[in-house]
Amino acid sequence: MRTRLKDIARQLDCSLQTVSLVMNGKYHGRVTEARAREVRETAEKMGYVVNFSAGCLRGKRSHAVGVIQPAVSPGGFPDLAATVARHLQKSGYQVYFYIQDADGTNREAITSLVSRGVEGVILLDCYNIVPHRDELCPVLAVGSMANSEISVDKRSGVRNAAAHLIRCHGHRKIGFVTNGSRFSLSSAEKLDGVRLGLADADLEFAPEFCVDVSRVADCEARLRKLVVESGVTAFCCANDYVAGRLISYLTRRGVRVPEDVAVVGFDGLNFGEFSQVPLATVVQPFELLGRRTVEIMLDRISGIAPSGRTELLAPAFRPGPSCGCPLPHEPVLPMVEWLGLSYDQSDPVYAGELAGFVSPNQHPLYFFSREKK
Repeated sequence: MRTRLKDIARQLDCSLQTVSLVMNGKYHGRVTEARAREVRETAEKMGYVVNFSAGCLRGKRSHAVGVIQPAVSPGGFPDLAATVARHLQKSGYQVYFYIQDADGTNREAITSLVSRGVEGVILLDCYNIVPHRDELCPVLAVGSMANSEISVDKRSGVRNAAAHLIRCHGHRKIGFVTNGSRFSLSSAEKLDGVRLGLADADLEFAPEFCVDVSRVADCEARLRKLVVESGVTAFCCANDYVAGRLISYLTRRGVRVPEDVAVVGFDGLNFGEFSQVPLATVVQPFELLGRRTVEIMLDRISGIAPSGRTELLAPAFRPGPSCGCPLPHEPVLPMVEWLGLSYDQSDPVYAGELAGFVSPNQHPLYFFSREKK
């Protein structure tokens, strides 16, 4: 049976008003600190849980915000969701997550959260939801989607990565590897970045240099043709997962990364440092993006109108061995770091052998090898 405020008052032999003041944080100057501590301790022992819905029914604010994200999130958006939740909780808000399936309609996700009394809804790269001006609560679109108020400047991030490949490593033909049209707007921005980076050096991007790895039927043949016949010597990828898969694919076929082909990811996820060839990548500012998302959402809740433009945050290019640069620092396995233990870099765990990684020179397949053009 649910513990109520009057049960706590009966247990302490005090008034219901005293318990209510303490549990709502309004006791200062009216209830002693010793009594307030006693009320909180008793409430915890009795398993009391604040009924926010009851407060909403009485016309009180819910101090709750809904966060909607697709079931399959692009790149590092799960990290962003955790950052947004942390900043909302620091600001005294509950967070309701809604995971939307691919077939979810524009309205059902927002309607479901509004029915639970949320004061605002945050959309994290929900490609098939278009917020309207007549929503029942403020709705903030984040990422590469229609009506987005804040996002990362993916175009400039990939442009800088392409410029690095050209200026520092001499690449003249750069391809782009994506994972389908599901997040087409985000991928289109990154593809534009490759084009712009090449154009800055008076180089062209050929349409056939773009490969969709979700189209399994022809992606292997297209990749092989680009590397062996077309002379593509570097690839920018839609995200770090695609980059990791590409490195694994190339090295299994005897193509050396970065000696034969350089690979650059996007997102800056931690696992990239421990991939078969540590990953060069464009790092998204998830901490800043999460903080600004919450700040804008709280402004909307307080009645401040949208600016009418998209705030773009600058990502940073992080070079690494997959593009031909040394790591800026020596990676440390997270679990080892948390436990405060020492480690030996020659240990097979550190080398990644337990993850099933095989170094290129251990592989017998070299039919892909060729001189860099």
